[in-house]
Amino acid sequence: MRERAALYLRLSKEDTEKEESNSIDSQRRLLQEYLSKMPELELYNEYVDDGHSGTNYNRPAFQRMLADAKAKKITCILVKDLSRFGRNYLETGRYIQQVFPGLGVRFIAVNDQVDTGDERQQGFDMMLPIRNIFNEGYSQDISRKVQSSFKVLQKAGAFCGAHTSYGYRKHPADRHKLVIDPYAAAVVRDIYDWYLSGAGQRTIAARLNERGVLCPSAYKQQNGENYRNSRRMDAASYWTYATIHRILQNGMYKGCMVQNKTVRRMRGKARQRPKEEWIVVPGTHEAIIEPGTWDRVQELLRQRTRAIDFEKNVSIFAGFLKCADCGRAMVKRRYPDKDGKKKVSYTCGAYSRSGTEVCSSHLIRHEILERIVLDDLNTVLHSVKDLKHMTEHLRKEPPDYENQQEKETRVIQERLQKLGRLKKEGYSDYKEELLSKKEYLELRADYLRQENFLKEKLEKLVHKEAEKSVEMLHSSWIRNLLTFRKLEVLDRNAVVEFVEKIEIGEKNEADQQGITVHYRFSDELQDLFQRVYMDGI
Repeated sequence: MRERAALYLRLSKEDTEKEESNSIDSQRRLLQEYLSKMPELELYNEYVDDGHSGTNYNRPAFQRMLADAKAKKITCILVKDLSRFGRNYLETGRYIQQVFPGLGVRFIAVNDQVDTGDERQQGFDMMLPIRNIFNEGYSQDISRKVQSSFKVLQKAGAFCGAHTSYGYRKHPADRHKLVIDPYAAAVVRDIYDWYLSGAGQRTIAARLNERGVLCPSAYKQQNGENYRNSRRMDAASYWTYATIHRILQNGMYKGCMVQNKTVRRMRGKARQRPKEEWIVVPGTHEAIIEPGTWDRVQELLRQRTRAIDFEKNVSIFAGFLKCADCGRAMVKRRYPDKDGKKKVSYTCGAYSRSGTEVCSSHLIRHEILERIVLDDLNTVLHSVKDLKHMTEHLRKEPPDYENQQEKETRVIQERLQKLGRLKKEGYSDYKEELLSKKEYLELRADYLRQENFLKEKLEKLVHKEAEKSVEMLHSSWIRNLLTFRKLEVLDRNAVVEFVEKIEIGEKNEADQQGITVHYRFSDELQDLFQRVYMDGI
């Protein structure tokens, strides 16, 4: 039976500046040619991540391919070389040497002559980690150089982003210059005019949605851009208060180039820089909004910002409630009861702003939610009474599954043993003149660097293991629980101390509503309290 093969193609943003050999089409041609020479393989599907970094494995096509491998839809993965697969040497090694073999998936990197299904290969295990280290080091070096060159261009007023602000496009002859997109620019002018005439930001968003105007992310995608808004839920394609607010504050519209607003480290999330670190260069492109008009809007925004009285207006659940279906924050609403007194309820923010086309209400009254969370917290508090006995019981009767920390320790120890063997084999190859002295010394230095890193990580894991039981019994979370003991009234302090988030579901036909409370305690305590709940059911 022929193996079902997946072709994986990847191109990062920095690769787009290079020669044709790294393009998606080039990778595709090479892999198809290789596939035609392998009669035991048949093409199942092609998976393409265009514009995604090799240091992050949470790429859409990669994750889809991994899901298909787990579902046994594919049995072989082909890539041009290891750098196309990924540039994190530890993660790349884990996939190739652990994950794929566990799934029964063969892995082939054509240009690196890696084929996990070929038992005749010699030296594969020795060279694979070295190639992966070089790939990751290359990526880190490129990242530093790119950031440095970007800052020079930004200070000169050149546009360096992947996507322009809504209302602009890159100049067809110079991607570092901006030109106005007439259609989108007209929408931006309408937004500013409506706001100056007294319309609120939610009203403007609703007006645009009613008229069927595509929101910025949907408009860019329709124009063929490979664009995804990280602030927006995948299913959302409508105007929101937040989108209007960002457009009204965007200094790009008055002709200023505003860049360097965020910073991202390798394998990390982007975070906002302080405004004083932004790079702002005036007069770099044609303004959509006159500077005087833009300034008047900023003054209006400051005047209309409501000062919040935290003693009177903030709900004890503020910032903790999420819609279980769309993931948006729940918003507070006031309504009169039968006696005319003001009561508080919560409803899905997306539904509140954009109606049933986006989500449903997920309505829940404050007093009902307060009682549910209070009772649940008191169940947790009650379970702490005999915590020491429970932890000792768990030590005698551990869970059926292996502890993640123990698994990680075992993997590191196996890698250290393997590195020891590789060092000996490398020395033997040097003595037999299969390796030059320079090659041997470089190889040995790389092995020692890996070994030191793994030993340091192992030491931290062992130290953490020795203190785990002590931490469990003396953690601040447990001390606070023992201080509270039983809650008569739920207040803001208790919610902030113990709760991470609360997901509110929609009522079903039987008028039942699902509510999930996520607590802040550690994984060990999560398992502990889960057992308490199960025992009490």
